[in-house]
This record gives sequence, C-alpha cells and structure tokens, in this order.
Amino acid sequence: VIAKRLLESKKNTPHVYLSS
Repeated sequence: VIAKRLLESKKNTPHVYLSS
C-alpha cells in the first residue's frame, strides 16, 4: 500500500507543479 501511495504521490507531484 505504501509503495502505491508513493507512486501516486510521485505521479501527482507533476500535476501539483503544473497547477501551481
């Protein structure tokens, strides 16, 4: 589960940066 959360976080990071 943690690995999946980390993967999602890494995939979401770019989105957050784009949103910023």
